Amino acid sequence: MFESFKQRGYKIYIHLEKYSDPKKFEKFGSSLITSYNFFQAAIHLFYDGLLSFDALESVARDLIENYYFTSKRIMWSVGDAAARNLIPHKILSEVCQILEGKLNIKFNISSIVSQWPEAMVATIKNTLQVPQILKDPVKKYLQD
Repeated sequence: MFESFKQRGYKIYIHLEKYSDPKKFEKFGSSLITSYNFFQAAIHLFYDGLLSFDALESVARDLIENYYFTSKRIMWSVGDAAARNLIPHKILSEVCQILEGKLNIKFNISSIVSQWPEAMVATIKNTLQVPQILKDPVKKYLQD
């Protein structure tokens, strides 16, 4: 059954338990999307063009207002999603800037970058297409 989903281009989203390692699911390939919360699933759907930004904002707002998500948890969710390539780094700053304006959350890019493995930070530091908003905190993070 899973193979037929992959062939049709479908994605399966699963919600991980707090301490589940997403690497356990890599053997299923890019058709299986792991997330720690529904905001991460929404971020991926937004990136795939299946969810509007207004809908992404609504998911974030619902989690904040009804499920006691803090701005720090939203920020962690964005950072973890980027670290695990649920969204490409090139749109990370755009998503953060829009969410800042809509939800009054101040994203600390350095804090987001600090979640990433060293190899990823080194790769991003050397990537010219990365927006300047990410390059400066990456350099600062590497110096700390």
